[in-house]
Amino acid sequence: MNKERLEQLADHLEKLPPEKFSMDLWCGTTCCIAGHTNLLFNADHDFSDLPSSAASLAQEALGIDHDQGAWLFWAEWEGVRDLTEIPKADAVAAVRNLASGEPLGTFSC
Repeated sequence: MNKERLEQLADHLEKLPPEKFSMDLWCGTTCCIAGHTNLLFNADHDFSDLPSSAASLAQEALGIDHDQGAWLFWAEWEGVRDLTEIPKADAVAAVRNLASGEPLGTFSC
């Protein structure tokens, strides 16, 4: 796990205007956690095959495994019912939670 990159991602997400973040959308510069990870760390990649490869590319960039990626990118957090309802602040908190090394099941929003 690359904790430095996770913290960079959290800082990046925190500074975004709300209209640039959505957990259910990839459209130019409006995207989810995986999309913003790729914008930050995979900028030289050919994104024509997205969103199919977004999660795996982002996992690799952050040095996280499949379970951690699924938890982070698909918001498998306690209390989440709909990806469209996730505010940016909860996404930032989830990224920071993962970087802290806390067990995945301990985070809720």
